[in-house]
Amino acid sequence: MTDHIRRDRPKSPRNIPAATTGRMADRGYPETAQRDTLVARPASAGEATVLGVATGTILLDHLRTGRTAAG
Repeated sequence: MTDHIRRDRPKSPRNIPAATTGRMADRGYPETAQRDTLVARPASAGEATVLGVATGTILLDHLRTGRTAAG
């Protein structure tokens, strides 16, 4: 993909051509550590509809927090 096309497209997690950590490192924020948090919880009615599962089906939330050397 050429640079002029990238500039014209909005940035979102779905259309960044490189991994997010790589993009941050390119801008001077290299990731030196990460912490993963996992939480199991029941699906709400809305989530169940979107995901095609029964309300109350256990879902796993994954949150990754990256840190730079500065913290």
